[in-house]
Amino acid sequence: MTSWRLLWRSLIFYRRTNLAVMLGAAVGAAVLAGALVVGDSVRHSLQRFAVLRLGRVKVTLAAGDRFFRDGLATDLTADFGGSVAPVMQLRGVAWNEDGTARANRVQVLGVDERFWALAPGAPPPVLPDEDGVVLNRYLADRLGAAVGDQVVLRIETPATLPRTVVLASRDQATLAMRWTVRSIASDEAFGRFGLQADQLPPDTAFLSLPRLQRQLDLPGRANLLLAASEVLPEAVSGAIRRRWRLADAELELRQLPLVPMEPLDPRGPGAYELRSRRVFVDPTVGPAVEMATRQTTGILTYFVNELRRGDRATPYSMVTAIGQPNALFDQLDDDQILINQWLAVDLEAVPG
Repeated sequence: MTSWRLLWRSLIFYRRTNLAVMLGAAVGAAVLAGALVVGDSVRHSLQRFAVLRLGRVKVTLAAGDRFFRDGLATDLTADFGGSVAPVMQLRGVAWNEDGTARANRVQVLGVDERFWALAPGAPPPVLPDEDGVVLNRYLADRLGAAVGDQVVLRIETPATLPRTVVLASRDQATLAMRWTVRSIASDEAFGRFGLQADQLPPDTAFLSLPRLQRQLDLPGRANLLLAASEVLPEAVSGAIRRRWRLADAELELRQLPLVPMEPLDPRGPGAYELRSRRVFVDPTVGPAVEMATRQTTGILTYFVNELRRGDRATPYSMVTAIGQPNALFDQLDDDQILINQWLAVDLEAVPG
């Protein structure tokens, strides 16, 4: 018997076993091929979504609830060698004109033409103007809105203090305005823009940056920068350090008028005051100031409900604590206080 004849008889005799092996191999090959195809398709979809979300953006500077100069974008353009767009990014709620449809988690973006230059494709046919808004396709579908319709946006206004702080104002925490839909932004027209790595597209409303700045009383401010340049992180940090100003940290340096204070003037000639529009100076600012000059004095002014002496009380006052060393206050013990003449008269208080 030849080897070929033996092989043929073996295949015939074990035909059922061989058929099961062949079917198993076929199913395994199909599963592996399908997994490769699906994986390649998913990878391609993720890459496409990332491009649609980010467009030509390579570098971002996100400040959250902090606002820097929108002129910082112009300053950084030369360093980055490409377009840099300032953006005001806020949260809001939107509903249609008759109130039958509502979107609760809306990304509100104040943008100008520099933002649309970073889009993955062409920008919308009509950009937001003073009274108009551009909706992305997802928000327009949720509200059932079309070009020419009226929509209402209630925007969370920025606060100098967190809403949970006692001193924080809870009045005018939001701003509601009616806008006319100028156009609908497709994914290719930056309608899918977002910095969160999320497969669900955000509901986005695009407003005119100058108009939004005026409405929020934040002229020339932004809290997000987008750049198209592919620069190294070290170069980005160096450029920001060179271009950063006190105003970008929401700080202001004032020269104080020299008013004589008898018997001692704790400031002396050439006194300056570093103030924060956020009420409290950030913890990192104090050491930086001390490194610049050792002649510094920390000051904390806070609100108190009442100052009382016996049956006399003065409501809603400000108390200021001044750090050491300070010649005017070195004479005070821990349980002593200086008051001004007005409070002394109001409380009928005298030394002791």
